[in-house]
Amino acid sequence: MMTTYEFDANLPTLNRQHLTLVKHTPAQMQLWVHSLPVSHPLECGKLLYQTLTELSTLNIEANLRFELVEILYTPVMVLIASLEKSYTNLALVLPIQGRRALALAQTLRHYLALNYKITAMQTFEKLKGKMGFLDLGRKSGQQLAATSVQRVLNIAQQILLDCYRQYEQASMGLWVDAHNLARLAQLNGVFEHKVTKSDGTNVQTVKQAYLALVLFAGSQANKLRPNEIENVYYYSQQWADFLELKTESTASLLVCNKDDNPPRYHHLIATAYDSWYIGNAPLVAHLRQCLAEPTLILPRHLLFHLLSVWSEAKDRMFVRRPVHKSVLLSVGMSSAHYYISNQVAFSEVVKEDEKEEIEQPKFLFGLEEEKVPTEHIDAWQLCYGNVDAIADEQQNLPNLPQMTYMPYRLKAIDRSPAGQKLVWSEPPPVGLRVGEAIALSEERDQGWGVGVLHWIQQKSDKTIEVGVEILAAEPKPCGVCLLKNNKPSSAYMRAFLIPEMLSVEQPPTLMTLNAGLTIGSMVRVRYFGQEMDIKLTKLVLTTQSLNQFEYTAAHPTDTDQQFDPNESLWKKLNV
Repeated sequence: MMTTYEFDANLPTLNRQHLTLVKHTPAQMQLWVHSLPVSHPLECGKLLYQTLTELSTLNIEANLRFELVEILYTPVMVLIASLEKSYTNLALVLPIQGRRALALAQTLRHYLALNYKITAMQTFEKLKGKMGFLDLGRKSGQQLAATSVQRVLNIAQQILLDCYRQYEQASMGLWVDAHNLARLAQLNGVFEHKVTKSDGTNVQTVKQAYLALVLFAGSQANKLRPNEIENVYYYSQQWADFLELKTESTASLLVCNKDDNPPRYHHLIATAYDSWYIGNAPLVAHLRQCLAEPTLILPRHLLFHLLSVWSEAKDRMFVRRPVHKSVLLSVGMSSAHYYISNQVAFSEVVKEDEKEEIEQPKFLFGLEEEKVPTEHIDAWQLCYGNVDAIADEQQNLPNLPQMTYMPYRLKAIDRSPAGQKLVWSEPPPVGLRVGEAIALSEERDQGWGVGVLHWIQQKSDKTIEVGVEILAAEPKPCGVCLLKNNKPSSAYMRAFLIPEMLSVEQPPTLMTLNAGLTIGSMVRVRYFGQEMDIKLTKLVLTTQSLNQFEYTAAHPTDTDQQFDPNESLWKKLNV
């Protein structure tokens, strides 16, 4: 029984005697809910907000509060479903209408959770003593406490879903409530009580609700797209039992302290005597089994991500150092390929007749000035003007022709050999998505490297930070097509040949679109009229947009049985 647990629940003072809009009886609340103007979301939201806020300070018994908030739960969820259309599947930085809709949805959820939390804390307080004659009310009190905590945890996960879809941090206070209410439930013996979920169709324990929240939060949603985040949200409810909750650190991956922080890797934070530890072995085994099934329940790239995140804690391979410099970023395979191929149209890259190879771009993309076609514009000059001009001298940009793909200018704030953290000084493009191919130019005379947009984070001031992983500083743009019976069976797709990376012991790889190529596929690589057939042997990286494969020769000759892709392919293609 809970006797010494201390938790500052930050509850409001219960000094209200009645509600303004409705009498605080279940029957009257039901009638009031049915009269809400659901066809006018703004007006409906105002009424629900007023009633929920007043209910959170109403001085009533816990069981009555629970009945009233349960009645309000469904209309709140219906309204939020309507509001979601204004802030989901839109630009990363929402328009003002979208921000207002999101704020209203989050506020309504907050007050729902607050009323459930008040119910739980009132009930836990009563459970310290006798619950009625001969303690006969203890069982119903335990069920009320368990259900209230389960509701708080479920709403917390809904709030996280909204935050993660916007690449924002969790709301303040969310985690301290979740960690402490779960512990109170355990100490009061209701942690594994089965309760019916709000939808009335499923049964869940407080422990399962807490572990579902942990699983969702621990899946690194800032490296996923909104539709992938929604998938993880859904399956976290089903996979909660595959996580182990421990009081000892043995064979654990994450730590849950009682502070206002999400679960974090065990080796990265200090622990306390009352820390909870999350074991990952059953979940990892389940994810491996999912990947081995002939029919996948989730896209392969998403299962790969989850397996990578939950298998083990990843240490940084390189130290990140602060910087303050300007870079150019091109987002998307088409745009990245365009710049890395020296602004040559893809149709030229995959032409059958061989062309003289173009070097990586220098000051004017590797071409002598008099040979630069009019459509080949120096991206640095276009984005930044004359870099030799005095900083405070106002100069007009030259009258340059329109570029095929416009790069973005960003500020790098830290970097390592493996990547950089960048800040958007202007609103990011609407289609900015994690997992996209990127091309990055750090210096005017160093050309473009290739990589992937690894994560996105929206700060409290609405600035956008992105992490880019650099896969190669000097990739070779090419085209690939699928081979069947040694003949092309698809159109050529944009791709990059990435050289061997000795620092991470990675052999040469091929990076291309996530569009049908799999391990074992035979493909033809074409590079300015030169060709080579290869076999894809190992999937190194996969996102919703691209794949990166190791490869070997498709048809090794008798004199080249031990095919070295770093030698044979690159020499054959003169790269």
